[in-house]
Amino acid sequence: KSELSARLHKNQNIMNANFIVFIVCCIIGMVAIQLTFAVPEDCTLEPAVGPCRGSIPRYFYNVTSGTCDIFLYGGCKGNANNFETIELCQAKCV
Repeated sequence: KSELSARLHKNQNIMNANFIVFIVCCIIGMVAIQLTFAVPEDCTLEPAVGPCRGSIPRYFYNVTSGTCDIFLYGGCKGNANNFETIELCQAKCV
């Protein structure tokens, strides 16, 4: 009986250790995913049309939808969330 009890206790310890390793790996994985998909700060800015009166099609990263959307830029005093092409926006922000 004591040999069986010792084996069960050893198996329980192994299972507990495996569970702890599993939890630690999950936490590390979740942190890695968040770091991988962190959006650059420039991409979180609201699109700025600016005070000039131009109507220049540009793209900005839309934090809500997670996509690059078009807007009309006035031509001056915008911000860093302003890209000439959708490809440039996606390369920086998506």
